[in-house]
Amino acid sequence: MDCALSKYIFGQSFLTFSCHYATMRIMKSVKSLEARLASLEERVRILENRTPILKSVKDDPLLPHAIEITLKMRKTSTSHIQRKLMIGYARAAALIDEMEKQGYVGPPMGSGKPRNILKK
Repeated sequence: MDCALSKYIFGQSFLTFSCHYATMRIMKSVKSLEARLASLEERVRILENRTPILKSVKDDPLLPHAIEITLKMRKTSTSHIQRKLMIGYARAAALIDEMEKQGYVGPPMGSGKPRNILKK
């Protein structure tokens, strides 16, 4: 076989192998991304089922629990409600605001200070 022909055949074989190897790596990456996407979709589904979309804070099922915790502890703050109910800041702040509207707690006393309890 001619030397140039054998180099051409070897080169074509190498390119074929390289393309196959690259294709296999891409397919492995795609499968990994598909698995991660499925996992994230499952998390979203769980969170959507767990956290109802509320029309008003008055309808929040955690409001009675927040009031109970507040009255039991004789003080409250947004971070306290967050820790006790294991919820995020926005929801805890909305619960505190609703408790203030209903007369359970007083206005904010300043950053980091608990609010006064008005109802017993």
